[in-house]
Amino acid sequence: MLRSNRSVFRRVGLSVAAVSALALLAGCSGGGGSGSGAPTVESIKDAGVLRVATLTDDAPWVSVGANGKQEGFDVELAHALADDLGVKVKFTTVDGPGRVASLQSKKVDLTIGEFSNTPERDEVIDFSEDYVLNPGQYMVLADSGIETKEDLNDASKVACIQQGGTSTDLVPADLPDVDTLFLPGTDDCLEALNSGQADAMTQTPFYYLPLMEKSPDKYKILEGPSFGTNHIAVGLQSGSTELAKYVNSFLKEYYESGKLESSFDQWFGFEMPADALPEWFEKN
Repeated sequence: MLRSNRSVFRRVGLSVAAVSALALLAGCSGGGGSGSGAPTVESIKDAGVLRVATLTDDAPWVSVGANGKQEGFDVELAHALADDLGVKVKFTTVDGPGRVASLQSKKVDLTIGEFSNTPERDEVIDFSEDYVLNPGQYMVLADSGIETKEDLNDASKVACIQQGGTSTDLVPADLPDVDTLFLPGTDDCLEALNSGQADAMTQTPFYYLPLMEKSPDKYKILEGPSFGTNHIAVGLQSGSTELAKYVNSFLKEYYESGKLESSFDQWFGFEMPADALPEWFEKN
């Protein structure tokens, strides 16, 4: 278990600035769900189920366990929210862009799956308040000879990016000369890094630190400012004003009860860094 990573987390440059991110898919045609209007607390309770879009390959946020069911930090959050509503939760697994598309097509009520609130996404869907702040950083092999972002910013170098994530636009803007490799999942990028297909991968310390604990001499995070902070929040269908208020109230109670931090500790294997907690949690 990692118990001394608050200082490590700060060293890799957590920023609280808002970030720009990927251009979104165009609006999808209507599907099932709650009809023409956005879901409400009442409509979800009447249906007896909370429909949640999430990812499949993004441990420890969410992954498929040995029993074939979804598990992870965000899965536990979704179950806790459903319990608070007094309903069951039904997960729909999607890829990165599908987190937005499933809300636009009204196939789900919420998206919970390391989902960043970005200006572009905020134009087409709604968001709760942030519940985690998480900076984007570059990880390389320790013996790669790459020491800084400037070393990586070269046309001969390749940075692996998860498709549909916030890194899609942020990394090319931060390192305009680096070549990019887009793969479906974070673990795919780790494999590309290990195999030499990529010189670096683009993720966050939450993903890196457990790997570095297991293999302390294999990887290193490049020093310097992050390429942007991920403002992790719950995504909602556009117009979900009442439901968003309910979710925000739940998130505040989830934090104040200690469940947010204890769940983070359980799934990530280290204490939740103080700088990862949004300031609004402490406000009245």
